[in-house]
Amino acid sequence: MSKIMVISHGDGSTMAYRDIVFANHRRYCQRHGYQLIHDTSRPKPGRTGYWTKIHLIQQHLHMVDWLMWIDCDAMFMNHDVKLETILLDEHRDMILSRSPDVPRAAWINTGVFFIRDTLWVRHFLDVVWTKGEVLKEEYDIDRWGCYCRGEQSTMIYFLQTMFLDDIDKHVRIYPSHVFNAREYTGGRSFIVHFPGANKAQRIASYLSRAPSQVRYRKMVR
Repeated sequence: MSKIMVISHGDGSTMAYRDIVFANHRRYCQRHGYQLIHDTSRPKPGRTGYWTKIHLIQQHLHMVDWLMWIDCDAMFMNHDVKLETILLDEHRDMILSRSPDVPRAAWINTGVFFIRDTLWVRHFLDVVWTKGEVLKEEYDIDRWGCYCRGEQSTMIYFLQTMFLDDIDKHVRIYPSHVFNAREYTGGRSFIVHFPGANKAQRIASYLSRAPSQVRYRKMVR
């Protein structure tokens, strides 16, 4: 399989849980031989921390065949699953996941996704970065789900407008349980994401119920 890079970002606001999550990422990537970048830089001037995601992806996309973004509040829970399971023979340019089927969820969640360096992707990322925050008045909550400040709502906005006709050709969208599950998802999830409030407590609570993750429990502050 071609080169794969995993990238995550955690600034000072993530200190309560960053060490445990980053340790989890390192262990998983070392096991399977994936390149890993953990960035702790401050956001670009005039941008919130969410936008560091787009900036880092644009910086590193050309270096590998596939880039995986994983938020600093998401962990690999089943280390037996390889990323190639998702990426092998994939001909689309971006692989996203739907949000869980819960009230007020957005159409997709960008906490974990895969992307590769193509002209279409470069154009899409340039448009998203140049636009910046989508105003709430521009965003159709009834059609696209929850609005939130950050790159997610901007990506949704453009995928549902300017790039809508490109989705079938360039974007694959999986159900959330495939690689962007939540702590309430049943079964042994590959990746569990903890968006929202009280992340450190929720991560600690989940790990206390996950025998395979015992090595990380004592790291939770």
